[in-house]
Amino acid sequence: MKLAVVCQILIPLSMVGSSAAALMPNVDLRDLVRYGSSEDQTHAASLIQKINANPAAFGLPVGSSYLKAAPTAVGQNSISTAEVQNQMPDGSDLFLVFTQDNKVILSKVHLDALDQPISQESTDLTQHPPIVQIDIMNRQIAVFEKKSGFLKFAPATIGSLVRTKLGDETSPYRSLSSTFSNAYLSRSKSELSRTKPDYYAGRPFLRIIDENQDSYGGFTPFGVHYQIAGVLQRGFVSNGCFRLRDIDLFELSNIVFFTRQSGVPLVVVTSTQNGNRHPYPLIQSWFNVPEVTLDPHGKPVLKTDEHGLFVFDRTKGNPVELLKAGGY
Repeated sequence: MKLAVVCQILIPLSMVGSSAAALMPNVDLRDLVRYGSSEDQTHAASLIQKINANPAAFGLPVGSSYLKAAPTAVGQNSISTAEVQNQMPDGSDLFLVFTQDNKVILSKVHLDALDQPISQESTDLTQHPPIVQIDIMNRQIAVFEKKSGFLKFAPATIGSLVRTKLGDETSPYRSLSSTFSNAYLSRSKSELSRTKPDYYAGRPFLRIIDENQDSYGGFTPFGVHYQIAGVLQRGFVSNGCFRLRDIDLFELSNIVFFTRQSGVPLVVVTSTQNGNRHPYPLIQSWFNVPEVTLDPHGKPVLKTDEHGLFVFDRTKGNPVELLKAGGY
């Protein structure tokens, strides 16, 4: 089953604007409590209290709670996102994503000016999967559901930087992460629990299938997976795959594994005009570079370890400026 081609610039700029006094939109309330401005922290904490005091009024299962802890398994009943959009003087829209009985439900709640729920409608994301966009330069992922208007940004780890011509220290840099304009996160080719190498820690591995690639049925070595490090490094440090925090990875995994389609549409772009839309700290002062060695014929190649993964050196410098200099 073919998934529809999606345009390269996925998110209309008009959807991500907000007034200076409004709560930062399109960002999970947990992140605003931890990384937002003092005003955002206070507002987000207050809204979380309201959700937990009366979850049913927000379209959530009775007895559920919007907790700080991330899910620990695919299919676990949990609330993975709560974020605000469309803020106006008379109210706003609150979007909540929760998993229940192998369904991923999006609840859209209209709030009044005092953040009290007025009306609510639900969308089954397993029937109506969102589109996923990964922005390499801004090191973020966007999840967009057109019917409801739901839009969420989350931080991501991106592929390390490598010279476009191996062994030439004057050639520009590019990221090991590839761009994709007609791809999807495959339900059948993804792994519920990846354990090799062991640093995947049994988390899901969501495989990227590229429909513009004829060989091997579009199979690629790239995917979306666990953050690997103790905390997410929002920089250019990976072998080319995209890393997410547990809270975002399990939410996306639930959508992928329970979808009624062959997968979830994916676009990976070099950059968008949206800029950085998430307060999670960016790594701006260093990046990883694969080590270069010589093969038996004296040709420069990237050095790999026993798992076939690249061996890296950490390099000081601003990765974004280097990529821009190379034409990104």
